[in-house]
Amino acid sequence: KQEWKAAKAASKDPFHLFKPEKGESYHEVQQRASKFLKGLLDTHGEDDTILLVSHGGTTGMLLLDIFEKEINEENYKAHKPENTALTILEISKGKPVKAHKINSLEHLNK
Repeated sequence: KQEWKAAKAASKDPFHLFKPEKGESYHEVQQRASKFLKGLLDTHGEDDTILLVSHGGTTGMLLLDIFEKEINEENYKAHKPENTALTILEISKGKPVKAHKINSLEHLNK
């Protein structure tokens, strides 16, 4: 992680385009995850429930895409979930996404 931080600090690339050696940029992560989610939604019916488990960075980038937010450091930090966070979304073709929970940690208080 320290090497990544040092490389990022030394880079002149914008936040979303910084790409560590042998890695992906945030933009590439978002493209890959969004393509996967679209394929997943295309193979399931409107009434299906899908459980998607992912790393926080990938989830954060998916949320930026779903809610059409610009990829920048501020938006990324605002949407990247903490460990074990739960997001519940209702996604239907032709309708706005309905968010029931976004990055909720309330299950940890029980």
